[in-house]
Amino acid sequence: MSNVIKVADDIYKIDAQLAATERPLISYLIAGNPAALIDNGPASTIPAVLDALRQVGQEPEQVAYIIPTHIHLDHAGGAGKLTKLWPWTQVLFHEQGVRHMTDPTKLIASTKKAFGDNFEDIFGPIVPVAQDQVKVVKGGETLRLGKRELKIIYSPGHAPHHICIYENLGRGLFCGEALGLPWGETDNVIPAAIPPGFDLELALDTYDKLEKLSPSILIYAHDGVSRNVTKRIQTVRITTRRIGDIILAGLKAGKDLTEICRLVEKRLAEDGFSGVADQLSSMVSGYIFYFQKRGI
Repeated sequence: MSNVIKVADDIYKIDAQLAATERPLISYLIAGNPAALIDNGPASTIPAVLDALRQVGQEPEQVAYIIPTHIHLDHAGGAGKLTKLWPWTQVLFHEQGVRHMTDPTKLIASTKKAFGDNFEDIFGPIVPVAQDQVKVVKGGETLRLGKRELKIIYSPGHAPHHICIYENLGRGLFCGEALGLPWGETDNVIPAAIPPGFDLELALDTYDKLEKLSPSILIYAHDGVSRNVTKRIQTVRITTRRIGDIILAGLKAGKDLTEICRLVEKRLAEDGFSGVADQLSSMVSGYIFYFQKRGI
């Protein structure tokens, strides 16, 4: 059911392979005793996660931590169901997002707006995370997994409740969507900008903060592992600013969403990006929401 690939020492990528989704739904297992699961995914991917653990010989009872990088459905939607299956584990959430996981009423409502009332047919249900299994973080905390330490890095921009996880042994950075989305087989990266949480300035600040960690490997939430760290971060920084400039100029010229999307698509094509049309509307909308919120 699942596709499991070892990407670093004791670190495994789990691809749930849901055909109905546009992008891969990826979880990462840091194997061992204790172990940690990064970005557990929606409830519908739990069978794939359990199968992956069996493939690598990891006992579920050894998974001490579940760490979604943020509370969006595709990263954390199944956390509540997992706490029912794994009453021994702790789930980490940033303080700005935790209330929506222990009482997911608003999260369910926003998910219905985005995916329709029948979202559970694809993603499974969103149920409350058990309060006594929640560990609230702000950033700066350290977890120990045997000889490995995990440092929690607050990394807003994509969302105000986004965290990254830096592991010391391999200097790996589980960057979620804080460093954008890898595009194709090149070092092209597009910003992960969606409304209402995207903040351009915070995203750029986060790029700088994560670069200063000097990671040796970037481990992205929606597939992709890269050791070309400097190039990747430079690319997403330039692209994020460039797209923002185009969108802001378009807004000031009175252009609508469709027209601005065409301008962005044209420039991305010139920069070597292809096949981005499906992502443009939500990405451009994220920028527009940000600019309008700031009164620009």
